[in-house]
Amino acid sequence: MRVITDNDEIGRRGGALLARAGDFATVGGVVGTGFDAYARILHPVSRYADDDRLGEDGRVEVSWAEVAAVTGATMHPQVQWWAVLGRRLGDDHGDSYSVNLPNGWHLNVEYEGDLPPALLSALTGVLRPFTTTADVTVAIWAGWGELRTEVSLIMSTGPSTPPVKREIDPAVAEAAERGSHFAWPAREMILFDATLGELADPDYGYRAGLWPRGFRPGPGPNMIWPSDLSWAVATEIDFNWTLVGGTRALIDTILADDRFESFEVHEGDEMTWESDTVNQR
Repeated sequence: MRVITDNDEIGRRGGALLARAGDFATVGGVVGTGFDAYARILHPVSRYADDDRLGEDGRVEVSWAEVAAVTGATMHPQVQWWAVLGRRLGDDHGDSYSVNLPNGWHLNVEYEGDLPPALLSALTGVLRPFTTTADVTVAIWAGWGELRTEVSLIMSTGPSTPPVKREIDPAVAEAAERGSHFAWPAREMILFDATLGELADPDYGYRAGLWPRGFRPGPGPNMIWPSDLSWAVATEIDFNWTLVGGTRALIDTILADDRFESFEVHEGDEMTWESDTVNQR
């Protein structure tokens, strides 16, 4: 992955998609308008409990539907996480990211604003047949603290430890701080030249100098598109889901793939906390 800092190249790569930015907080406002169809991919959440199925780190990924089966929520294309938890629209949602359910499950939302690397890897294989080129533009929000912070503070109840140095590619840090950015509405983005092959490797961020070794993956791409703009992928920084716009055939392929918990959505659909009108109680 190569950081793009030239204004002319940023304009060439992003101008066509920028011209298709829709209304804020709608599907088209997140991923762009004018595609034949759209899919919404829900990010899995982490479950911690005393369970033989859990991995070595004591965690297993569960779908929103699995959580809804516990809480009684209804799954539908515009379902919101607060509703999956069985909350009401007017409730305080400040604790929606680390939650204990009555059945003993402890849930953590770990992929807000980030498509999990394993899911991105799976998605690249689905996307590739639907574009004429494997070369893509990747956009990452310039406001992520991980791209600017040289030192991370780790809070612990154990013995104190010295701050851990975050080491990322200096070109990435420079681009975040002072570089020229792709001006997607309300989101200044750093652009990268990349390939789908690179993104298929779940460790792509470490190899590209985006993620410091010893830290969890992230941040990941907030937008991805090929030069022929046959499709686009977008993960808004405040959402724990990803949107894909593309041809009817591409979206049908995503919806039929059981690796993704997905729904078909439409260009003008609102994507906000209040857009879940089915589960409002």
